[in-house]
Amino acid sequence: MRRARAVLGTACGTHFVHDGFADILYVLFPVWAREFSLSFAQVGLLRTVYSGAMATFQIPAGLLAERWGEARLLAAGTGATALGFIASGFTGGYLALLSCLLVAGLGSGVQHPLSSTLVSNVYDGGGRRTALGTYNFSGDLGKVAVPAAVAFAVPWLGWRGAVEGYATIGLAAAVVVLLALATISGSGTRPFPWARQIAARARTGASATCAGSKPCPSSK
Repeated sequence: MRRARAVLGTACGTHFVHDGFADILYVLFPVWAREFSLSFAQVGLLRTVYSGAMATFQIPAGLLAERWGEARLLAAGTGATALGFIASGFTGGYLALLSCLLVAGLGSGVQHPLSSTLVSNVYDGGGRRTALGTYNFSGDLGKVAVPAAVAFAVPWLGWRGAVEGYATIGLAAAVVVLLALATISGSGTRPFPWARQIAARARTGASATCAGSKPCPSSK
């Protein structure tokens, strides 16, 4: 149960971050339209490219996860989305912005199929419906909280600073996803070997600290 909750927490956090990225676009569209003198059709194409890339990559993401494992691909996709938004802060024109959203959308394509798979796998003995409901709720929470935070930050930091700030959180989330799933054995994540080694050293250090003071609580 402890492992299942850890996987669920990681999946929920990833869902929050990715849905936050998707919905800050609604805050940015009017800003971009004014700065780059875009028509309604051009603004619509920005959303189409992002959503289309995300939708198109979901099936390939499932196939690639069979070879590389969910942890690797989920972390890589989260990182790609964050980098796409960071790059958007340095753009000076429409085509460059369109390219950044294409990269970000492809990265976000991994989130739904892989996170939901992880949650379903660890809750195969019961509680799956509640777990998936919690996972879906976390995404909706990201849709509400992140755009509000970015909208609040834009007048103070400018849209570039606000987007890059949130995208930096996305990069940190990618690292957390990889390391968190590396500590969970038997969840079918197959993380990178170096991530597993870092996680193992962290557990060893915690065990040594406990041995020098008082017994650690059981992990069962």
